[in-house]
Amino acid sequence: MRVEPKFEIPSGVPYTAGWCRPQNDGPALRAMALAQYGTILHGEGLPDGEGLDTSIVRNHFLYSNHMIFYLRGNSLKVWNLIKTDLDWVENFWTEPGCDLWEEVTSDDFFFNRMAYVYSLNKCADFADLIGDTSGKAAGYRSLANTIKNTIPVSPSLKSIFMTTRFGSRDNLK
Repeated sequence: MRVEPKFEIPSGVPYTAGWCRPQNDGPALRAMALAQYGTILHGEGLPDGEGLDTSIVRNHFLYSNHMIFYLRGNSLKVWNLIKTDLDWVENFWTEPGCDLWEEVTSDDFFFNRMAYVYSLNKCADFADLIGDTSGKAAGYRSLANTIKNTIPVSPSLKSIFMTTRFGSRDNLK
């Protein structure tokens, strides 16, 4: 479910018709957005979300009322959601996924890997901001560097490679 690209509305049931799966950038992008949200709360002096003026969120994010309600409790809820998504990234960042255009699969898309790198670093900064002492921040930064070192660049540094290995177009299940 963590990398399912679409859901039926309003039932919330996964969409099972033709669509490229899995969408591996989702967990990293979601964690990055949550870290930014938590940083905004912290910057507004609302680390626990109490007294949150939802206009703060409206000015920075597309959001749902359910998400604001859930995240209002405290920064640990935000952090726990982030860790859940980044646990997925830690375990599956090398797995094949879909490209931005949802047409082909590969295990080394530049865009997915850069989403992982940026998100891991952003979330490590958030961990430092909230005083997390679990060691996750160091682990996230280390993994970000590992992933960054796997991204191919051209010898002239004037271009990037979207992927070095295209997979199947048979992923529209």
